Amino acid sequence: MICIFLLFCSGCRQSASEQGSLKDFSLLEEEKDLTPPIIICDSDSYEIELGASFDLKEHIEVVDNKTKNIRYQIEGDFDKYKPGHYQVEIVAKDHAGNEARKALEILVRDTSSKKEPSKAIPPKKESDTTPLPNTNLQPNGVTPIINTSTENGNSIVVETVVSQTKPEERSFLFTEGYTTSTGLKPADYACQQYLLSVHTSGYSGHCEILYDQDRNPIGTKATFH
Repeated sequence: MICIFLLFCSGCRQSASEQGSLKDFSLLEEEKDLTPPIIICDSDSYEIELGASFDLKEHIEVVDNKTKNIRYQIEGDFDKYKPGHYQVEIVAKDHAGNEARKALEILVRDTSSKKEPSKAIPPKKESDTTPLPNTNLQPNGVTPIINTSTENGNSIVVETVVSQTKPEERSFLFTEGYTTSTGLKPADYACQQYLLSVHTSGYSGHCEILYDQDRNPIGTKATFH
């Protein structure tokens, strides 16, 4: 009986030891780090001027859930004294072997502008200058017309005065079939067309709206001055 009891106790101790080992192994599996580091940058791309002071490390931060003060390295390089487009990659690895990567782009731009030499404008030749006709209306109601003829290769300007009469004022009334601007026969449009037809007279004109005694519009009128 005593032997059987000793064997039974020995078996209990062995079973408890195996269970403890299994439990410790399970805890180790649960505590295994599978989380990679996190690479933090304030931008995915950077644009700098040629020769400007720029330290990429000041824009990089790496954190990890287990490893403190984790280190990283920069794969690739860029030359801040040479314009161009560069690509680099940040690589970080924690103590458990988890690795993280982040690609960055760096553009080195030459912003110095090259001034183009100003093009000199050649002076005008006397033969290129043609006198413009004086179309100002004279006080007596006549318009000077300038005719140009050529004699022995030289231009001769001859001024001829032609008498011009003042165009007749004309009204475009709704009672005559004209309509407002939204109608089929706008009075204001007809007035403008009349001014265009007599614009060579030398007189300036305009269209004004006509009203009745109750201040209701009744049409338009072309006047000259």
